[in-house]
Amino acid sequence: MADGVTASSLFTVSVRGKGDIKALAGEPLLTSLERAGIIVPSLCRSGGCSKCRVKLVSGNVFQPRGARVRASDIRYGYIHSCAAYPITDCEVML
Repeated sequence: MADGVTASSLFTVSVRGKGDIKALAGEPLLTSLERAGIIVPSLCRSGGCSKCRVKLVSGNVFQPRGARVRASDIRYGYIHSCAAYPITDCEVML
């Protein structure tokens, strides 16, 4: 995690076209989106299938090494929301 960020740190995630939600640093972004009633298609929930990918427009997330993000996704700013943990306020596009 980033300096000063703990699992209970709370961040604002702006979801284009849906508004703002609150997200905990200690839980996957996908979980926070679902809790707010925003459905993102998902399958494996472990960072392997890329079905839950969203575009990270701004901000930073932590993604564990196990998340198999394609090089093209990284190049164009996509993250796997099931294996991405916010470490700053963010903006995402579904």
